[in-house]
Amino acid sequence: LMAIVLFASCQKENNKKEVNTYSISESIKNMQFNWPQSIKLLQCIQLETNNESLIGHVKKVEILNDMIFVLDSRSNAIVIFDKNGTFISRLNKCGKGPQEYIELRDFMVDSKSKTILVLDYKKIIRYNFDGHYVSSVKLVDINPLQFIATNEDDYFLWTGTSDSKDKNCIYHWDGNKYSGLLENSNYIIETQRFIRNYDNNFLLVPPIGDFNIYEISGKKMRKKYTIDFGKLVPSESEVITDTKIDEMNDKAIFTRITNIQETQKWLYVLAKGPYGKYYEILINKITKQKIYGKFNNNTSFQIIYSDQNALYALVEPSY
Repeated sequence: LMAIVLFASCQKENNKKEVNTYSISESIKNMQFNWPQSIKLLQCIQLETNNESLIGHVKKVEILNDMIFVLDSRSNAIVIFDKNGTFISRLNKCGKGPQEYIELRDFMVDSKSKTILVLDYKKIIRYNFDGHYVSSVKLVDINPLQFIATNEDDYFLWTGTSDSKDKNCIYHWDGNKYSGLLENSNYIIETQRFIRNYDNNFLLVPPIGDFNIYEISGKKMRKKYTIDFGKLVPSESEVITDTKIDEMNDKAIFTRITNIQETQKWLYVLAKGPYGKYYEILINKITKQKIYGKFNNNTSFQIIYSDQNALYALVEPSY
């Protein structure tokens, strides 16, 4: 893991609950993204490699309680390291028993209770940091692909496109009732949907064709940011199917946001844009400065996490 520090400003972000819109010029098509000189490399954390800590494919990372939690989708396990990259343990409870999971779809860390919540097929299981079973809840009439818990009884569930007629892709569940929050009729492409931000709330990566960024806190979800690409987007009336996605990769338009990370000062956005290329956008929320351009294979990183002052990037051994 690599940490990139974004130096703090003496100014504070405006905390009013308003929707901030950031307009992106059409010139982004011809620009290459470069990190500003004010952003410095802070530290490179090398994760310990041994027989127990081997990771096949990193699907998700959480960094809390001075620990690094890595979801390895190939082994259906969560590998835990300390803040220096030293291996601590491996949570691997794959099985058919009542305290095991069949499929580790998603996970999150509850820093208050020092537990790990795992999303299984129609079930959420809670383990402590030592890997011991704590509790579980069953999900009835819904089969989410990703989730977060904002309180003990408040869950937000990402289903993609609902099997029911309401076409919602995300629901709030209070343990008794499901409430649809966002409709979606477009094709679903797998990406990490719930992103923990600097103040321990969550941002939602929106579905295809939606360029609003939503914040989830407590029991509510609200629109927080809009990335305005102007004319470089599909028409609002267009339903984007799996075949149309391939067609749109040949056009000079943005189709979706694929990653969001937020520190106290900066907002980082990765989007699939003109001719199927990826574009990075870095916004200073205080000065409104915007830096953007095509993903640069020589200088760009796979940003996977953020805290109050830093972005974290995954660097593969072959990098």
